Amino acid sequence: MIRRVAAATLFAAIVAIGAEPILMSLPFRDRRPMAARYAGRADLQFRGYSRFLADVRQRTSRGDSIAIMVPPRRWEFGYSYAYYRASYLLTGREVLPLVDRQDRLVGANFHEARYVAAWRMQPPAGEVVLRSHDGVLVKRR
Repeated sequence: MIRRVAAATLFAAIVAIGAEPILMSLPFRDRRPMAARYAGRADLQFRGYSRFLADVRQRTSRGDSIAIMVPPRRWEFGYSYAYYRASYLLTGREVLPLVDRQDRLVGANFHEARYVAAWRMQPPAGEVVLRSHDGVLVKRR
């Protein structure tokens, strides 16, 4: 019994010593000013993108591979936001990035994709499946 109490006391002491004061205060802070500052900024820059992806979802099936094309780095949130948003909204499909984390093109993904979802960009050659909300869905093969 004494060992358990001693172990619990030591554990609590280690946690208390290693904890950052700012982290301990976060649950008690008013985070509304920070939330208001960042809320919706990406959605403003990508206005209509979610609707376009919803239309892409309706025209494709589970398991389809879709490459995402968006204009290069004109926005603060960049390609990563567009890719991760598409991954979330196109659940069940294989969303293929055309740009890696170092902003290099991934041409293999373009050739692997069955569909290309081009939003506010000139779509590649292929059968146009959908024209919607500033975007075009093209079937590659």
